[in-house]
Amino acid sequence: MSDIQITISEQENISLAIAPANDSVTAFQVPVVPEIDVVTGGSVTNVFQGGGGAQVLNDLTDVNAGSGASQGQILFYDVNAGEWQKGGYSDIAGIPSLAAIATSGSYNDLTDVPASSGFSGNYNDLSNQPALFDGNYSSLTNTPQIPSELNDLSDVDLSTAAAGHGQVLKFDSASGTFKPADDESESVSGGGGGTIDALGDIANVSVAGKSQYDFLMYNGLNWINANPKIDASIAVTNTDSALGGAVGQTYAAGTDIITILTDILTDYYPTTITLSSLKLQVETTGGSYGATTTSLASAYEAGQGVKVVGFNFSIADNTQTADTSVVFKSGGTAVESSLSDSAFSPNLQVGNVQTVEPTSFSFQSTTSFTAAATDNGGGSDVTITSGSKTIRHQWRYKLFGSSTSSVSTNNEAQTLYDSSSVQDALGTNSQKTLTCGADNNVEANYTWIVYPTSWTLITDIKQNGSIPVLSAFQSPVIKTITNQYGVSNPYYFYRSNDPGAFASGATLEVTF
Repeated sequence: MSDIQITISEQENISLAIAPANDSVTAFQVPVVPEIDVVTGGSVTNVFQGGGGAQVLNDLTDVNAGSGASQGQILFYDVNAGEWQKGGYSDIAGIPSLAAIATSGSYNDLTDVPASSGFSGNYNDLSNQPALFDGNYSSLTNTPQIPSELNDLSDVDLSTAAAGHGQVLKFDSASGTFKPADDESESVSGGGGGTIDALGDIANVSVAGKSQYDFLMYNGLNWINANPKIDASIAVTNTDSALGGAVGQTYAAGTDIITILTDILTDYYPTTITLSSLKLQVETTGGSYGATTTSLASAYEAGQGVKVVGFNFSIADNTQTADTSVVFKSGGTAVESSLSDSAFSPNLQVGNVQTVEPTSFSFQSTTSFTAAATDNGGGSDVTITSGSKTIRHQWRYKLFGSSTSSVSTNNEAQTLYDSSSVQDALGTNSQKTLTCGADNNVEANYTWIVYPTSWTLITDIKQNGSIPVLSAFQSPVIKTITNQYGVSNPYYFYRSNDPGAFASGATLEVTF
């Protein structure tokens, strides 16, 4: 085929001419429905229908549906236009009139509704309310009768005869009720019937002359009131203190148990003795002894004589002690005995006077005294002993500020020892705190520490509690010193390296 020609005429016919290479041109006409839509002003125009049929509802010649149909619209026939047109419910002929409620669905559009009562929804606003139960038993009706007294029971009769003291309820078969009546019992001795109101009503019981806390005891024939008694004598030989006042006692047959128990359960407490003070005469530096005193010093110097010429004591209850049982003791050894337990300030016999003057000891010498007595109030002798009074002797130590630079001989040492000192006291080898004075701060004075060699060497010296200054002293020299009571003893002499080494008020804490 060499040529194909299509011609569209205004008559809406299509002419098709085909001119094949070897054939003549044949012309023919075929009616078609052109798919050409021309839209003008929002409506469809120049729509032509061909022999192919309607494609949509609006293609029908008697339907004018227009364009832009909405959901729910209908077709109705317009007699004037002679065609079916789109429209709404209002375009339908012969439809019934609808109330507003039909389209609004609102309660307010209803007619003939009942008038509002104005009820608040509160039960208390209701009228004609029923009476409610208040919870009280008394408000109930048809309640059962509840007995409040024994006589309310139908089978108990306390009305015919009032009940008497001690009566019981007994069944009366004639009336079919329980009534008050006396209780009947058999006699304990096997006799006839009777009423028992008290223990003494029993035939073989006798409680005549009863008293508070009596026991009921069988005497071999009858039951009687009495304290229980032992039927044979008992000698208490056990000395255990748990037996209290019963220790050493002998209880005869017929002794009541209460007496024995009282002795056992009542502890015996020995009395006490107190050594109040010692009567002392103290030696002076001149060798004589002063007047008697009861003032006991905290310590005396080695070799200083202290005479004990008597003592003062007291006994809490001397009715418990033997009359002449007081003993004065030194270190546990009796000095004087057979002293009265009521003469509380005895003087020792001249031959028993104790002179205490130790001259040889390391740190401290102690001599203790006590008083004792015999407590025999508990059936056996008990020694009671007082606390002690102690006489202490100690060595003297000193702190000097002196221009003396050395002590080569005992005499030089004695001279320094006997000179005025900054600190001078008695003591033991416990740690000492020495307080320097003005003499220690003098530029020409050395600081000397002097004490007995029995205290051993100094191991540490701290100035004002913190600064170690042992190295500020030379190694000590040992010299023999004789004290004011004639006792000689070796002493250490420590001297500071430099004079004026320590300010007044500085402390030296010395440890041995």
